[in-house]
Amino acid sequence: FYLICCFLINNIMGEVTEDQEAIYDRQIRVWGVEAQKRLTDAKLLIIGGRMLAAEVAKNTVLAGIGNVGLFDDGAPKTSENFLLMADVEDGVSVAEASARTLREMNPMIKIQVETLPTDDPSLSPLDALARIMSQYDIIVAETSSFSRLNDLDKLATRLGKKIIAGVVRGQSGIFFVNLQTHEWYEKREASQTPAPSIPSSSPTLTSITCGDSDGMIFKKKVYPSLENALMTPLGKFGRRLNKLLPIAKALYLFEKNEIRPAAATDISAIEALATKEVPNGTAIDRDILLSFIGDDPTLAPLSVILGGIVANGVIQALAAKETPLSNFITYNLFDGTGGVVELPGNI
Repeated sequence: FYLICCFLINNIMGEVTEDQEAIYDRQIRVWGVEAQKRLTDAKLLIIGGRMLAAEVAKNTVLAGIGNVGLFDDGAPKTSENFLLMADVEDGVSVAEASARTLREMNPMIKIQVETLPTDDPSLSPLDALARIMSQYDIIVAETSSFSRLNDLDKLATRLGKKIIAGVVRGQSGIFFVNLQTHEWYEKREASQTPAPSIPSSSPTLTSITCGDSDGMIFKKKVYPSLENALMTPLGKFGRRLNKLLPIAKALYLFEKNEIRPAAATDISAIEALATKEVPNGTAIDRDILLSFIGDDPTLAPLSVILGGIVANGVIQALAAKETPLSNFITYNLFDGTGGVVELPGNI
């Protein structure tokens, strides 16, 4: 493993074309030819066709991810997706209409519109979706519920695919990151003590330093599943607890136990579940809870903020050049609270 790491660092994995170099010159100056080549060769699937999915699609296409698949066969609604033109003809899906705009944004990117396979009627919807997901390196999904988020996470794990998926409603959103077993490298700063040449391991992280002149550090991280991550006791965060996490966990538990989405009439039961997860005296934000239970349209500024963070997380993961996101991304638009929080589970 040590020799493989050194070989990857000291050998450029292919070249970019002159056209690509001209378009992505600024990015190449930041993270190098090797990382840009990884992006050019990568395959990203985006599930969903609303505002946040559109924001992720725009950002990743402009960054040069070479192959982008879109899956959403719903009817276009221009109020929910800025990629859609007002004159979209009848019968065109959200994915098809979005693909037209994305191809104009960056003609060098291959945009694939995905539809569920119909050749095997015995396939369940999830198994049919698995056929699509299996063709990609990483999946981004905007989902309608935490049970759906869990289903997609399990499916991605079964296929060995990286996934960033979440639920966004009204003023708030939360995304879960599962990059499975992820490897990347960082440049060791002059002030850093060199890591030992023999790999040192912990249950979740392994890092080694290759003896090259650039002082690169290879790292590997094993991500927990959604179920595993949500087993992390939230009380250990004390007053620093992110206010969206207990609500997300409560909704996940409610949907798992009741086998249905939550409704406004369930607010007391969900509030009780959330209260068990927080330190004594910490209030649950009812406005955030109601926004997740209801079907409020996602506010555009929230999509821009979260979409930018998620897209950047995709680029980091595919370029394998920076510390990746781990493992929850939250944001509440009205008070600006949120951030990236790690729930390690019990790996």
